[in-house]
Amino acid sequence: MSKKIDDERSIVDRDPANTSSSVLQDRRTILKAGAVLVSGATLDLSGNPAYAESSAKSDSAAKLPPQPGDRIQIAKGELKNQFIKTDSLEVNAIGVEAFPYDPKTEVLRRKNRLNRLVVLRLDPEEMDEATREKSADGLVAYSAMCTHRNCTIQSWKQEERRLRCHCHLSEFAALSEGSVMSGPARKQLPMVPIGTDDEGYIVALDGFTRKPGGAKK
Repeated sequence: MSKKIDDERSIVDRDPANTSSSVLQDRRTILKAGAVLVSGATLDLSGNPAYAESSAKSDSAAKLPPQPGDRIQIAKGELKNQFIKTDSLEVNAIGVEAFPYDPKTEVLRRKNRLNRLVVLRLDPEEMDEATREKSADGLVAYSAMCTHRNCTIQSWKQEERRLRCHCHLSEFAALSEGSVMSGPARKQLPMVPIGTDDEGYIVALDGFTRKPGGAKK
């Protein structure tokens, strides 16, 4: 949000009849006023308790897990920073990496890496009933953190409709609530149940279906 600052021009009478002491006094007055303004600006940014409290609240909100009403903002690629709509993605194409975003406070919940999501668009007719109930017009939102050792899931096996972790090759069924299909992972991928808001954007209906992240070593 930009701020407007009025440009006020000070005009000093430079009549030759003025004494040098008068001119110096004017200069001292201007310098003192400038010092007060600079001091005030410093206090506003670093010493104002209200500012510090607001900053702390924003930082805390950015670490919260997905909340009901959060939109989903794309983190990488050609659609970076866009909010996902039902027609944003192609059916069965590789998913996009995203994070939840609170439209009320304008906070992107990116300061918690466990909030990293992978969002895909699939054919609802191919999904099992439990997955379909958590989807919105074919879109599904899964945790992008492998449940084995917390690697970020980046691979997509299109024919099998499986998400694959490149670290240890665990595979998860995107059509069946992220259930484990192969690999060392033992727990299915958590989902974020999603719907649409009045503007057609995808929003979280609830938090993760289970705790995201990998097993402890």
